[in-house]
This record gives sequence, C-alpha cells and structure tokens, in this order.
Amino acid sequence: MEELLDELHGAKYFSKLDLSWDDDHLVKLRHTLELLLRNQLLFKMSKCQFGKRQVEYLGHVITEDGVAADLLKKGLPTSTGKDTILVVVNKLSKYAHFLTLKHPFLAVVVAQLFTKNIFKLHWMPKLIISDRDPVFMSIFWREYFQLQEIKLKSSTAYHPQINGQIEVVNKCFQGCLCYMTGDQLKEWAYWLPLAELWETTVRILKEHFHNAQQRMKVEEDKKRNEREFAVGDLVSVISHSIHKLTPKFFEPFKVLQRVGVVDYKLELTEGTRIRYVFMFHNLKRK
Repeated sequence: MEELLDELHGAKYFSKLDLSWDDDHLVKLRHTLELLLRNQLLFKMSKCQFGKRQVEYLGHVITEDGVAADLLKKGLPTSTGKDTILVVVNKLSKYAHFLTLKHPFLAVVVAQLFTKNIFKLHWMPKLIISDRDPVFMSIFWREYFQLQEIKLKSSTAYHPQINGQIEVVNKCFQGCLCYMTGDQLKEWAYWLPLAELWETTVRILKEHFHNAQQRMKVEEDKKRNEREFAVGDLVSVISHSIHKLTPKFFEPFKVLQRVGVVDYKLELTEGTRIRYVFMFHNLKRK
C-alpha cells in the first residue's frame, strides 16, 4: 500500500481493484479436488461450474473452437412475467396450443400446465414426441409416462427427420406472432391467444376448403370429357330448356373460330337470340 501511495504522487482520490490471477483459481481448485479425493467423496461433473467444454453466455455458446449462437434459445423478451412458449401439437388434427412459461421451470410445473390446458381437451395422449427440452427427458417425466402407459420418443432440435410437424408449426407461428406484435415485442403474451386462433382455426379452415374444392373438382370432372373441334366442323348446341317437348339440341352450326382453350365461335342463322361463343361441354359433334 505504501508503494501505491508513492506512485500516486499526493493524489487525494484513488481506487484499487484487487483481482485474483488464474493461477490462484487453479491452485484452489486443485486443493479442493485433493480434499475430496482424500475423503473419498464423489462429485458429478455435469453439475459443476468448472471443467466445462462449453459455456453459455448472452445467448451464445463459447467453446475452444470459438463463439457460436445458441439455436435452442430464442431470446423472447419478458411479457407478463413469462419468457418461454410451450408448443403442443395434436398429431392427427394438427391443432396447436401455445402455453406460456417462465424460465427456469421444473418438470412439475410443465406437468401441471399440460394437465390444466391439454388433458382437459384431448384426454390422456397415447404417444408424445418431444423435439428437445431435457425437462421432458427427466426422471419425473419417464416415471409419469410409465405409470400412464405413454410412449415417449425424442428428436433432436431443428432436425425434423422424426417429427417435422412441430418444426413447421413453430416456423409459421413465429412469423404470425412477429407480424402481430410489430415493434412491441414485449406484448407477445397478449397476442398469443389470437396467434393460436389463427394457427389452429383459420389455417385449418383454409386447408379444409381447399380439400373440399379439390374433391368437388374430381367429381365434376368425372361427368365431363374433353372434346375438340376443328374450324368448319358441324356441331349441335345443347338446349337448357326445361320444357318436355322442346328439342335437346339446336340445329347444327358451323365452327368459325376457336376462342381460347375451351370456347368456340359458331356461325348462327339470322334471328337467333343466343350468343355465338360456347364452351366445349355445350357442343356435340354432328
């Protein structure tokens, strides 16, 4: 301290930061390990804060190879005290549920949330596929699933070879939630129910409407056959009159021109009160 005061040259204010060197930390660590060894005590490396091959810091993973982004963490801002979204998707109906959690969370909390929001709607599941999250792989969950006779399959995050459905739902849901929140990212918890409504109702309705239209098209195409006519052919026009004694076809007319893909222009007689362009399914070769 006297040497430090001499270096300050009579300054009235100064600060001193006393830091321990890396060698001091290694010496203390070696002393601790030797003490455990002498007393025949064991420790689990995965629970220790030293000797790690990678360290998580500010959403990144630091290893001996460098710094990389941690893809398992999305970095959601805290909204209404929650910062994590649990996504549950019904494999058959594709119905998705989005539940909020606060990190860190225990398996008991997740089980209660699952029972409160999912179990009451879909009853006990026969099969659960977990995309990541070590909470679902814990001893608690394995015992819980074994008692309920539920099979548990695990897949690696961002590897949809086992279950690509969850990855697709997450991708669509993230885009929808970002669009709804805009620049107010901290309000995502308020928009979560609307995002779930869009994901599970509007999107599924569009798929059902599209499938219904395709089925109607297939059934309607069974009643139609493609017919082509050349310029100069004589064709009859189908009559749509509902009277019993009226003819089903008008007199044959000459094809003058093909209009587009399915329409034909006919040469009609004078005084005819019908249009001169017809679709192919209203024509019959003479």
